[in-house]
Amino acid sequence: MIEEVMKFAKKHLEENDPMHSWPHTKRVYNLCTDIGKKEGADLEVLKRAALLHDIGMHIDRDNHAKVSAKLAEEVLEGFDKKEEVLNCIKSHRFANDIKAETVEAKVLQDADDLDAMGATGIARAMAHSGAFDRPIYTPERGGEEYNGNSESAAAHIREKLLKIKENLNTITAKDMANKRHTFIEKYLEQLEKEYRGEA
Repeated sequence: MIEEVMKFAKKHLEENDPMHSWPHTKRVYNLCTDIGKKEGADLEVLKRAALLHDIGMHIDRDNHAKVSAKLAEEVLEGFDKKEEVLNCIKSHRFANDIKAETVEAKVLQDADDLDAMGATGIARAMAHSGAFDRPIYTPERGGEEYNGNSESAAAHIREKLLKIKENLNTITAKDMANKRHTFIEKYLEQLEKEYRGEA
């Protein structure tokens, strides 16, 4: 059945933007598997939730968790843990009105957030800014305030990505986040130096 779920997910993910396409889902799937094993999660539930968590992104970005869960009902029909999977999908966004409470939901949320950190997270942030015609860095704005709709990629990285580590749920994910967090800090330091012509 997992192969069927994967095929179903890939079909929907083809319509997503590059930041939320199959490569992102595959990385989240792998992270969920690794973290889930260490945290004692139900991998049957977790793997399906990881594959399906973003399939509704192309329909409604802001409410994609709920849309993804609705779409997922079709391929999960007959699976005895369907509701657990749907709950994980609905609650995977940190900025969500549904709190991640089960181990599986917390692991999925952590895996999704981890993929927004480190080198991959920076690349995704840059791609996102390019897609929405936003600049890389705007030092003249002073402080680069982030208000949920970043004026630049650097603002998004500084004010969102650097806060992910403190909001992770599991010990395993927090340990994994340390290296990625440090990489982001070093990257921003280097970026700012280069924009000042110092490096």
